[in-house]
Amino acid sequence: MSENLISLAQNWAEHDPDSTTKKQVLDLIKNNDIDKLTSLFSGDLEFGTAGLRSEIGPGQSRMNRAVVIRATYGLCQYLLNKNPGKKPKLIVGNDARHMSDQFAQDVCGVAISLGLEVFRLPSKLPTPVLAFGVRHIGADAGVMITASHNPPQDNGYKVYDHLGAGIIPPMDKEIAQLIKSAPMADEIKLASGWNEIDITTQYHQRAAQLVNNNYGQIKVAFTPMHGVGQETFDDCMKEAGFNPSINVAEQTKPDPDFPTVSFPNPEEPGAMDLLLALAQKIGADVAIANDPDADRCAVAIPENGKWKVLSGDELGFLLAWWLIEKSKLTNVPLHGQMVASIVSSSLVPKMAQAHGLKGASTLTGVKWMGHLDELIFGYEEAIGYCT
Repeated sequence: MSENLISLAQNWAEHDPDSTTKKQVLDLIKNNDIDKLTSLFSGDLEFGTAGLRSEIGPGQSRMNRAVVIRATYGLCQYLLNKNPGKKPKLIVGNDARHMSDQFAQDVCGVAISLGLEVFRLPSKLPTPVLAFGVRHIGADAGVMITASHNPPQDNGYKVYDHLGAGIIPPMDKEIAQLIKSAPMADEIKLASGWNEIDITTQYHQRAAQLVNNNYGQIKVAFTPMHGVGQETFDDCMKEAGFNPSINVAEQTKPDPDFPTVSFPNPEEPGAMDLLLALAQKIGADVAIANDPDADRCAVAIPENGKWKVLSGDELGFLLAWWLIEKSKLTNVPLHGQMVASIVSSSLVPKMAQAHGLKGASTLTGVKWMGHLDELIFGYEEAIGYCT
């Protein structure tokens, strides 16, 4: 067993294009650290509907350049197979985590070498901007380098399909098979020549269109929780005519170590403490928190001298209600459906039906909502929302 393990690790190191992770594996072999080698080489990091996500480090079961390069090779082969005779478009973005920028460069380099047309977003943007970008430029797929709200030692690789939605079966299985048959990482060429594209203005404008703003003077406390949401939030607020938010100074700038929180997820106990203290101090009307890649949103409101953090269901009700009320105020009728995942409350679908709209439940995960026809609004209780 140990001989096979050493041989596997040795072969991986020989083909690792990153000198740092190569040395780490070779040092483990030299020190005969079987336990650590076993944890790194107990099987490939599994690609699924959520893409890839793991601790950054060497080996086949961690997030590293070799894994990213081979994953991108498999994804590109899938896109080429599905678009014979065409040049598939791929859009790439990344958050501010450790290695995110390098991983995004590797994605672009592999895709260019295989003949795809590649568009890279400016560094350090929220995941929803990447998802929007897929549809905005008519891309065949998008890759976002992020581990969302995971601990600082992690990173990930998330794939969006041509609808700007997270992938669903059987696409994930087909890509996974192509990854397994990919060459070793150092045998895959990297090229330059991708397009730099900035769609942030279009994103801000589209977000502002969802607001009928009669409340521009409200006082908002905000935190991006050491992630990439601050600038986008500021620009969306400005575009929609709101006053600038008052922000948690210690958490405003991207920091991949998330030093002021033990776990960078607004749902975790204590994660919003600095935000709620700020909101109380300034007398805010509402407090808003994003997770590090800004695809989750938590909201708190003042109640009887304290701050109540709304549940995902409560915020989902309010957002659905607002869209219906906005339709009445603007005399622009809604057409389509409102949905909630099966792990969420059924109130939003029932609310939709009561107002002459379609209402339904979906499987767990916002990715399923992005594949529905005429989606007006969908949400999941884990503070994820889609409109």
